[in-house]
This record gives sequence, C-alpha cells and structure tokens, in this order.
Amino acid sequence: MIRDFTPDDIVYIGQIGTKFNPNYKFKINPYTRCFVYEIEKKVVGFITFSIIYEKAEIIDLAVKEDFQRKHIGSDLLNAVIKECVSHKCESLTLEVRTTNQSAISLYKKHGFREISMRKSYYHDGEDALVMIKMVI
Repeated sequence: MIRDFTPDDIVYIGQIGTKFNPNYKFKINPYTRCFVYEIEKKVVGFITFSIIYEKAEIIDLAVKEDFQRKHIGSDLLNAVIKECVSHKCESLTLEVRTTNQSAISLYKKHGFREISMRKSYYHDGEDALVMIKMVI
C-alpha cells in the first residue's frame, strides 16, 4: 500500500535512506512530500518529491534491499507521476548517480530521458545524471 508518510515513519525512512547514503537525513519542507510503501504495516520503500507550480522533482527514491525488483520502486514512481498529472505539472526531473544503472533503467522505463550531467554532484565526487519526464 502506498500512502503519505506520518511522523512515525521517519525512523524507517532514515534506516532505508542510510543504506544508499550513509549520511542520509530525511528532510521535509512545505514544498516536499513523501510517500511510503507499506507491506504488513512495515515501511519497505519511500519516495520524496516536490511540486512547485508547474515543475516537480524527485528528491529520493529508495526500497529496502530485500524488496527490490518487486515493482515497489515502479509503483512509488507511478504514484508521483499521477500526483504530477493531478497538479498539472509540465515536467518531472531527478538526479541519479551515473553508476546506478538499475535506477537509470527504471527511470528510462518510465519515460525519463537524460538531459545533462552534474560533475562531482555527490559528496564522494561522483557525477549525477539529470533526467526529465514531460508530464503534460
């Protein structure tokens, strides 16, 4: 089940987030939203995103390792795309590590295309690939 996060979910989001980034910190502001994927009352994945006027951005998408390759990432991504459509967003963008081929493949499967590169974007110096999906 996909739902909006609650404050009780923050600890689980943090645990999942630190698996892909040891320095991960869950941050939310008035423009940021977070959906969680719950199985048997356990949070197994999450996606954070922002919608500001006609533009949207995915900030983080993560799924617990034991639950990867079970369409959870796709379902979370589809939920955000649906939210973008309902808010009449023109585009949805994201940054992804250039070495994260499974994520890049997932995003391409959902209609994202590469538009640029951000050199040394991540704290460890790795480059980020910038991707976009036109929503409307």
